Amino acid sequence: MSIPFYKFEIPVLEAVDTQNGEATIEFVYDWIRKNKKSFFEEDPELLGRYKEGKGQIIWQNKIRFAREYMKRKGQLEFPSRGIWKMTAVGKDRLENWRKTGADPDQGLEIF
Repeated sequence: MSIPFYKFEIPVLEAVDTQNGEATIEFVYDWIRKNKKSFFEEDPELLGRYKEGKGQIIWQNKIRFAREYMKRKGQLEFPSRGIWKMTAVGKDRLENWRKTGADPDQGLEIF
């Protein structure tokens, strides 16, 4: 079973946080690929592509979906092209997750 896109939300926030709350998409991809190897071990299909090898890389597509939903929830903003910036709401979510181990957005995956 494929890992749903919303499972990438906390890792995106973690990646952005390592850059003082603002990072490029390339940095986020690189950080997740290096630091969340368990995702790819659990679901090797994430490394594949849509449309039989010629489409988007599946895990990167899921990160872009996660980004869009975090934007809707007010957790990320985009001050300029290619820059992802964590908002105070995103920082609160990440801090809560670090303290409790529970994602405060659990159950809010899709609305």
